[in-house]
Amino acid sequence: MSGSLPIEPLGKLRQRKSTKWREYDADVLPLPVAEMDYPIAEPIIEAVTEMMRRSDTGYLGKFPELGEAFAGFALRRWNWRVNPESIRITTDVGVATIEILRTLGSTGDRVVVMPPVYPAFYNWTKEIHLTMVEAPLLKDGVNYSIDFAALEREFAAGAKFFIISNPHNPLGLIFAPTDLKSIASLAEKYNVTILS
Repeated sequence: MSGSLPIEPLGKLRQRKSTKWREYDADVLPLPVAEMDYPIAEPIIEAVTEMMRRSDTGYLGKFPELGEAFAGFALRRWNWRVNPESIRITTDVGVATIEILRTLGSTGDRVVVMPPVYPAFYNWTKEIHLTMVEAPLLKDGVNYSIDFAALEREFAAGAKFFIISNPHNPLGLIFAPTDLKSIASLAEKYNVTILS
């Protein structure tokens, strides 16, 4: 990996058909969630093209190759040992989060977030009747930080889950490794499951 990706010229990006590039006037530079402006990696283009040539467009069932590929990547990148059979495919992070909460949680379980947060977090918990509680980030001028006292208070009050986005959405804040370790310690102390 070279560490840098080519960036498409704005004129070329505006030729795309997605809502991001069709919905706004030319003087607006849209920056929505989860839509990259980098070119698609050549191996992905080749794999999708080959699937199209074979008319391989049916519903995707079990896909053990994905689990094997991810397990290998996780081992090389982070030295994590992942059971390939534990990997599941979902349509997006929202569906994955809802299904994890539905599987591990029960009606009324408390879910902690640190606002400001991605607004969809609130919808995900409503759909499965969980209770959202907040431990807002502390704001000092233009800087934000974690309110560990508020976080511990919510964890101690019986929270079952904690949803964190890192980098933080919408602030773009990248939490320090020491902060993440402190969160993990609190979660372990109070038996809170972290979804990140």
